[in-house]
Amino acid sequence: MKIIKELKNPKSILIQNEFYPSGLTEEDISNYYSKVKRKILSVNDNREVMLFIAVDINKFIIRRHYSNNDYIILTNDNYDEILHGRVTTIISTMKRYENFGIIDIDYHDFDKNKEITLEIIKYLSSIKISPFKSIRVRFTGKSSFHIIIYLNKNQDINITRLYLSEILRDKFSDKYDIIYKRSSDKPNLDLSPNKFRGGFISEFSLSVLGLRCLNIPINQIKEFEKRFAKIDL
Repeated sequence: MKIIKELKNPKSILIQNEFYPSGLTEEDISNYYSKVKRKILSVNDNREVMLFIAVDINKFIIRRHYSNNDYIILTNDNYDEILHGRVTTIISTMKRYENFGIIDIDYHDFDKNKEITLEIIKYLSSIKISPFKSIRVRFTGKSSFHIIIYLNKNQDINITRLYLSEILRDKFSDKYDIIYKRSSDKPNLDLSPNKFRGGFISEFSLSVLGLRCLNIPINQIKEFEKRFAKIDL
C-alpha cells in the first residue's frame, strides 16, 4: 500500500528521463522517502545533510541550512516536514572523525566506471598492511560508484584522505587523475568527500535521475545496470 502525505501538488512531475518516461511525481518521491524513513535516519544519525530540491522538471536547487542558518540534521520528528515531495536527493556530509573513507570513481562512462571500480578494489585488497577493515561499493544513482573503505577505528577524516591519496598515487598517478574535481577527459579518483562537511550521496537516497543509491555486492558489479536502481511505482 502506498504511503501518501498531504502534498500541495502531488501529480507534479519533478524528474523525467529514460528511466521514467512518464515522470516521477511529488507523490512518487514522497512515497519512496516515507518507505525508507528508518533506513535514511539510521545512516544519517546525527549527521548534517544537504538537500536537492526540484523547482521544475529536472531542475534543482541545493538547500544547506534551515532558515536560521543551522545545518540540517534529520530526526524522527522533523523528517516528514523536511522531506516534502520536492526534495529529491539527500547528500550526507562527513564528520570530523569517521571510521570510513570514500573513493568516488568519477568518469562519464558507466561501463568504464565499473572496470575502474573493480581494478581499485583488487589493488586495495592486495595491500598487506593497511588500516582497512572492509570494502563496499555503492552505486551513486547516476554513472559513478563510491568505494567505501571501512577502517578499524574512527580517525580524523583528513588523515584518511591523505592516506588514500598516497596509496592511490603510488599505483595510479600515471593512469588516473587523483584530485578533487575532474578537469579533463581522464577518469578521476575523487577524494573530495573526505573532509569535514564533505558531501556524498546518502545511501538509500534518490539521485537527481530518480535512481536509488545502493550497495552492490562486489561480485555483481560487472552485471549491474542502472535500471536495477529504479524505484517501484
